[in-house]
Amino acid sequence: MRMIVIILMLSALFLSENISLAAEKQTQDNIKFSGKLVSLPCSIQENDIRVGLGAINSRNLYYYGPSKSVSFILHLIDCDTSVYKGLSVVFSGEESLSLPGYLNVDSDNSTASGIAIGLETEDKEPLPLNKHTAVHQIIDGENVLNFQANVIGEPEAVKNHTIQDGAFFAHALITLYYE
Repeated sequence: MRMIVIILMLSALFLSENISLAAEKQTQDNIKFSGKLVSLPCSIQENDIRVGLGAINSRNLYYYGPSKSVSFILHLIDCDTSVYKGLSVVFSGEESLSLPGYLNVDSDNSTASGIAIGLETEDKEPLPLNKHTAVHQIIDGENVLNFQANVIGEPEAVKNHTIQDGAFFAHALITLYYE
């Protein structure tokens, strides 16, 4: 609603040829800006992390369960512990409807279907989407956080042997919460 009011006020300002000085003074300071400056203790070295899960035999998903986990790292640089001393990580993205907590493959760009991506800690503990990891203590300088990912068949696709082979893609967002 404010946006419309501002647009109407600006439109009226430009359309009117006979604006008095008093009216100009009233409209000169009617936009206020605010924000918050923060000091984040770390920067992420790579803003675009790609995890190649390789070629996975779909038959193994039927008979042996999730694929072998593939490790990936979150490399933090320029960390300053005078600001915060710990952080937790949250992965978010489109969640699988049949496997809550697992990342859905992108149906617009993937030809494979009936699968989801599982995330894990370096100790192979499941890491559901939208849940905080345990707090990681950070040190000054560089910090490396290790995670893993695997592919799992969705229950109905496994039961009915309907996993579709093909290329798959998924996207997740990493959010760091400092303490």
